[in-house]
Amino acid sequence: MPRLRQRLSTPRRTESFSDAVFAISATLLVLDLGVPRDHYLTRILADWPGFVAYLAAFLTIASIWLHHHTLFSRIRRIDAGIVVANLGLLLGVALLPWPTALVAASLRDGDRSDQIVGVAAYGIVSLIVAASWAVLSGRLSRRPDLLQSPADELWMRTNFHTVLWTTLPVLAAVPLAVAAPVGSLGLFLAVPIVFFIISTRPTEYETDGA
Repeated sequence: MPRLRQRLSTPRRTESFSDAVFAISATLLVLDLGVPRDHYLTRILADWPGFVAYLAAFLTIASIWLHHHTLFSRIRRIDAGIVVANLGLLLGVALLPWPTALVAASLRDGDRSDQIVGVAAYGIVSLIVAASWAVLSGRLSRRPDLLQSPADELWMRTNFHTVLWTTLPVLAAVPLAVAAPVGSLGLFLAVPIVFFIISTRPTEYETDGA
């Protein structure tokens, strides 16, 4: 009996759909900031947790979008597994505005238990994003036939290890939310900044012209 081959397709439609999800999610974030009715300066300063949560979420989406574009520029074909892993990533990105609003509200108006729940919810969504990144990167690192060139295969393997390392602070931030919700939020803010720096840094085989 002949073995069935999985159908491969170009990544163009998947990347276009992903870009739309990134754009909508980033736009939805700002809707929860709100406009004060009076005493603008006082109320804006008092609402600092909302701005910190917004900044953390926006930087997360921005770093994912930038890295996602770089990753897909190295892909020649995709299979069903890549599509499913990418949908998991988009699930986390699309969910991100909700825990962002929850964190802002809990730090502004809630008690400590509300803050723990809000930051923990943000952490769970971040874990969905991190796990999906790991699955997507890991699968591509094992499928050189889907990539543009041998240099891209090396990049994917390096990227897979980078994603795993950046997942560790996210794992640490979730239990930290119980002891120090604000500190946990600060860690969530630091992760996309570090990931942005790592993902935009040229590798040796790129600088050598490979």
